[in-house]
Amino acid sequence: MNRTKVKEFVRNHVPNTPFFQKLLARARLRELSVYDEIEKKVLNSKEKENPNFRSKILKECLNKWPEKAAQVRKIAQEKLSLSADYSGKEVDSKILDDVVFSYFALGFSPDEFIYYKFEKRTINERMEFLSNKLKAKYHSHFDNLIDSSVFTDKYLTYLKFKDFFRREIAVIENENDYSGFEAFVGRHPKYVKKDVYEGCGRSIELVDSANCGKTIKQQFDEMVAGLKYVVEELIIQSKDMAQFNSSSVNTVRCITMVTKKGVNVPFGFLRIGAPGSFVDNAGSGGICCAIDMATGQVITDGFDEKGYHYSAHPESGIVFKGYKLPEWDQLLLLANKVASELPGVKTIGWDFAHTNKGWVIVEGNAMSQIEVLQIPMQRGMRKDFEQYFREMEPLIKYSFE
Repeated sequence: MNRTKVKEFVRNHVPNTPFFQKLLARARLRELSVYDEIEKKVLNSKEKENPNFRSKILKECLNKWPEKAAQVRKIAQEKLSLSADYSGKEVDSKILDDVVFSYFALGFSPDEFIYYKFEKRTINERMEFLSNKLKAKYHSHFDNLIDSSVFTDKYLTYLKFKDFFRREIAVIENENDYSGFEAFVGRHPKYVKKDVYEGCGRSIELVDSANCGKTIKQQFDEMVAGLKYVVEELIIQSKDMAQFNSSSVNTVRCITMVTKKGVNVPFGFLRIGAPGSFVDNAGSGGICCAIDMATGQVITDGFDEKGYHYSAHPESGIVFKGYKLPEWDQLLLLANKVASELPGVKTIGWDFAHTNKGWVIVEGNAMSQIEVLQIPMQRGMRKDFEQYFREMEPLIKYSFE
């Protein structure tokens, strides 16, 4: 049974009680703790900055997990060759060794090694960053994984927060959904198609039903052959947001964190699509910039996942830093309201788009990529995030020491 089916089974069959909440959390934590012993050995050592010590640790990892090490090294080679710092250059084997070391001993993926320019940082400096792996551990310690499963299916997210989407969405799951789809296309000849289980912009497609070369029935059959899809009425973004890049719906990723004191909206970043792209996800070449959450003003230049730096959008020429996002107070109110509807999921990443109707939800994400904010900020933010985790009521006790 794949992970998608497991999550669906949990959502539909596991009682939402403290016993099962903790059972699921502990199972997830076991998955995330395979390399904990080696991580502790490195982090507790006074020799961790010593190249000889690091070589010894690397050798130990290669002996224990040779297949995984080879896989990480291969991914690193591919990713580094496409990055801003290494494009067109031969990647030194010492850098690849460092990536493998960082994966096992520090918990950072090859992507993160590139994002945060780890080849220029000491071990202590690297540990100032929040890794995706550590974030997943926090998610398991503090969030109700049964409640958070509403975000693993985009249609369930829509049903839960329908009033805040402010557009029509229909589900395509089996043959019985055809009449509803046909009526939907009649109202929305151009629509957005999404696999409900996919993330990071994967599977998102803009469909012009009248000019795509397929009948409505063929469009439907194509989706029914898959797992489960939603079709969405197009979001018409405001001129304020479209001016950055008109081909994509540009959004704000807003992070809500529920502590013992209530809902906080402490972090966020602007996401702008690459020229010609329909989506704004970083994995699709999108650009992200950090935001001052008190004012809604962009406070950094733009960066993409390959390490390229932009003071202005390469297509429109709009300067990022200093730009004031529209109706910011309304976005903060909306973020507070939607986070309050699901307090068991303490950290949520909301993608909001600005339209002539105001701010609307594009998607919600449990275990959101809060760590991505470290890319435009160009510094480790582990302590920034941890000050909020420390104020949360844990499902399973966590030691920050």
